[in-house]
Amino acid sequence: MPEALAHFDDDEDYAPRPQRQRAPQRRKAAKAPANEKPSLFSAIRRRPGRALLFGCAALTMVGIVANATLMQNARHPSPLFA
Repeated sequence: MPEALAHFDDDEDYAPRPQRQRAPQRRKAAKAPANEKPSLFSAIRRRPGRALLFGCAALTMVGIVANATLMQNARHPSPLFA
């Protein structure tokens, strides 16, 4: 395998590396005035995906607790509250 160990010159037959472009600047969100308290609606508007995820998790937890406390007629084999 002499060709695997052959010497080659780095600047021969190689194109220069392309320059990386800078990412576009993000617009900064408008800040609420100092005397205005941030509301729940403004938090939901800023991060709708996170708000949806949090709402689904909260609804699931409420359903589990309601099932364990209100909907069980007899003793459950694996109770939530021992």
